Amino acid sequence: MEARVLKDGYGEDGVLNAFGRGLDDEGVTELVESARNYRGLSVLDLSANRAVTARGLEALFHGGNVFVYLKRLDVTATNIGADGFSAISDAISASANLPHLRYEIHTFPLAH
Repeated sequence: MEARVLKDGYGEDGVLNAFGRGLDDEGVTELVESARNYRGLSVLDLSANRAVTARGLEALFHGGNVFVYLKRLDVTATNIGADGFSAISDAISASANLPHLRYEIHTFPLAH
């Protein structure tokens, strides 16, 4: 499926739209492996993939130089948590290639 996400979601403008594709951490790892041929990737939209956690982001940023040109990462409505923010922070510190990051936290009232 991840190769299909690349085929269907990658535009010539360097944008990969994986919005709501049902990716999980293993899917992100496979996406990183599949993306080795997409060197100009500048925008990655992983939003609305609730099964993506910090582990998936660590795979993303430790996958070699696959995302060296990445300038924007959308992780809205994922489940990256504090560890995911640490992975992003480490990546920004190491490369300064992520000047824009959009992330939303959805809170739900506890059932009584």
